[in-house]
Amino acid sequence: ETKSKREQIRIQAEKHTASEKRMIEGGMRKAIFSEERQIEAPKTKVSEPPKISHQIRAPTVDEKTRKRLTKEAAFDLMRDLQGAYREHSFRMQVRKLAHDVTDQGEFVAYLN
Repeated sequence: ETKSKREQIRIQAEKHTASEKRMIEGGMRKAIFSEERQIEAPKTKVSEPPKISHQIRAPTVDEKTRKRLTKEAAFDLMRDLQGAYREHSFRMQVRKLAHDVTDQGEFVAYLN
């Protein structure tokens, strides 16, 4: 058992070392660690979603025909959301999205 644990630790250390090497090599290719760093890198246009927060308006609702959420359906919805938020990858995606966008409307647009 000790040998297998040591082997696992060795493998993890090798992965970590390889990852650091790739990171440093990437930095060297992009001249992060040189005097050339003072030269501003060319800006690349990143496609962005449309900014929609200024376009959001509350809709008028007809009280007679609108759909209503029952207590049972609300419990089902909450259970589904709870299941989704238990997934680590989903939480990381939402966290990254929140960090990347500057506008609440953009955040909502990407969540859909």
